[in-house]
Amino acid sequence: VVSNSQLKVDKAGVYNIQFSAQFIKTVGTASVIEIWLTKNGNPISWSNTGMEMKGSNEYDVAAWNFVELANANDYFEIAWHSPEATTQLVSVLPTLGPPARPGIPSVIATLTQVTV
Repeated sequence: VVSNSQLKVDKAGVYNIQFSAQFIKTVGTASVIEIWLTKNGNPISWSNTGMEMKGSNEYDVAAWNFVELANANDYFEIAWHSPEATTQLVSVLPTLGPPARPGIPSVIATLTQVTV
């Protein structure tokens, strides 16, 4: 990971990019979040998906993967948009218990080379 959000590859090949992202809508009625993949800062065609957030204080998790060809030094980013500022990525601090539980990250991403 470079520049806080870029998943950079060192070698050319086919890569599987997996992620999960936890969202919350703090107030308001239903709205749609769109999530897509970019490569070297440019949106990848047909990678966008819409997800509806139905109500206030509801957690929703988006989780899927992309398989993409990359050259050495290319980078990928997961981008998202909501027309409402009340829709946010959210993390949850660890719970001391009982029982003690680890924190919940807002985003988990994995980049795996599939072929050279």
